[in-house]
Amino acid sequence: MKRRIAIALEPPLMQHGGVEVLIQGLLEGLADHYEIVLVSGDSSPEEIPAPYRDFIVDHVYLQGCPVTYLAARKLAKELQAKNVELVHFNLGGVYTFGGRLWGRSPVVACSRLGIPTLTTVHLVEATLEGFCGPQKPRWFKRALWPFAWLSRLQTLLHAKQEIAVSCHDKERMQRWFRPWRDRISHLYHSRIKEENERPVHLSQREPILLSVGTIGLRKGQPFLIRAFARIAQAHPGWRLILVGRGSDASTRIVQEEIAQAGLGDRLVWTGPLPTEEIVDLMYRASLFVMPSLEEGLGLSLQEALYRGCPAVGSRVGGIPELIDDQSNGLLVPPGDVEALAEALDTVLSDEVLRHRLAAQARPSVIRKEMTHPQMVENYRCIYDAWLTK
Repeated sequence: MKRRIAIALEPPLMQHGGVEVLIQGLLEGLADHYEIVLVSGDSSPEEIPAPYRDFIVDHVYLQGCPVTYLAARKLAKELQAKNVELVHFNLGGVYTFGGRLWGRSPVVACSRLGIPTLTTVHLVEATLEGFCGPQKPRWFKRALWPFAWLSRLQTLLHAKQEIAVSCHDKERMQRWFRPWRDRISHLYHSRIKEENERPVHLSQREPILLSVGTIGLRKGQPFLIRAFARIAQAHPGWRLILVGRGSDASTRIVQEEIAQAGLGDRLVWTGPLPTEEIVDLMYRASLFVMPSLEEGLGLSLQEALYRGCPAVGSRVGGIPELIDDQSNGLLVPPGDVEALAEALDTVLSDEVLRHRLAAQARPSVIRKEMTHPQMVENYRCIYDAWLTK
């Protein structure tokens, strides 16, 4: 008989951020092993397309973040009424799902009703970020941080286990929440399925630099545009393609940067693209670039490496766990346009180096067990361990 679990995220399932696509992969991989109740920002199950709707037995609408005690308790009681035996909350940041406010997290509410809870934190922000508006002055953030920290510690106390998506994030949270550091572990996430992938052919690569990610300062696209503009004249056959969705404000900034670069069709922002088109670009591109200022792990980077594309990335978050410097790519300081331009110039100028880096790209991902089947199996082991206690 299948055990009944709940998987919870704040946004709608098909919003296509990193958290959402990973949950899609978990639903697909776990549906044969558990009865899954999905908690999400979808107002009804009809908003969830096939096949994902077929992977769940029930759905709970999460109308915004449950930041009040009553809302958190209502969600917990609803899950209890649906006979959920374990809840896996997926947090877009350290303080999401009400974690910044004392007693407001549904993790706490579920635990108090006797439902075991697990949490996965998909992004660990800088120390003074994530619990209030980024525009707030530093003095305000310093004053508010102890209260947010205590509230987050309460959430961690009520979770059976907290999972980070990289060793970097695990170690950072263990430093912050030292009293409960033993509850924090890490697990690599992935959407990669070997049976869906093509062989890697280095001879079929085109002179394309590719960057895939949500458009915004955190992802570093403005720095990449400036760096490419510096070296574009020395490499006239190369193009930079940016792929991703963004807010009106962030996309306007990128469009202004592209216009200032004055490179015409050699520098293109495509907006969001279908998955199959992104996959095709990863198999065609000669270099993938992830110039982020913050990054949990970097799913698009992981996927590009698996598809044989060497990479240049910032030395932040989980990126150094994907890019082995001088082996499958190059690492640069975050936000350093000059260093990024130098790294791009180095790789574009040296075909032998590109092929050497590319030859290690897919093996590096396989060696680190960063695949979808491994992620699903790891979560099964975690779920079963707590369900049998």
